Amino acid sequence: MTVTFPRNDILTTYPIAPEGYKFQPMYRQELSRQANGVTLIKDFGTSLWTLAASSVPLFHADALDFEAMLSSMDNGIGTFHGFDARRPYPRSKPDGIFSDTSEISTVGGNGKSLALSGLPAGMVLSRGDYLAFNVAGWRSLHQVMETVTASGPGVSPLFEVRPHLFPGTTVGLDVTLKQPATVMMLVPGSVVPQQFDALKTVISFQAFQCPIS
Repeated sequence: MTVTFPRNDILTTYPIAPEGYKFQPMYRQELSRQANGVTLIKDFGTSLWTLAASSVPLFHADALDFEAMLSSMDNGIGTFHGFDARRPYPRSKPDGIFSDTSEISTVGGNGKSLALSGLPAGMVLSRGDYLAFNVAGWRSLHQVMETVTASGPGVSPLFEVRPHLFPGTTVGLDVTLKQPATVMMLVPGSVVPQQFDALKTVISFQAFQCPIS
């Protein structure tokens, strides 16, 4: 069977240790200071998601299987689906039982806000929730910055998200709220297997958001 990318099993086949798990934005900014002490920040575009993870101690047979899965991505060439394991579903729907059929109904003029339609009536999107959609060659993943409630017809008010929206984000794009993920690639050289004891191994790795391959 041919290995296909992006892989959707890297973070789900074996348990990932909660200790040290990081899923956070990497800002594409440059800092400089003028002679008068004023600090300037130059922003080069939408921030990208980064991930750092380690497996729980795995028996060597499972560890070798997981290492092979990571090796299939040829260091930094192949891709996989990455997400924040702390919030796979909206806070108001922790069991994931709801109709995931929303789409973008409005895009704010500030480049960092949107509204959704097609939500269950009265559904709450909480600050810290995630949503994802495809745009301009990216699997765009965003975190909700303010809590909003959908109307009876399932339309949310305009709300801000981070990172800022990629260019090309338009009305009508299908949105995923259940297990939203983005496409990521391994940081080259970041996969490190380390023997935990005589029977088990821990495997750590890092990754960052990349265009859809």
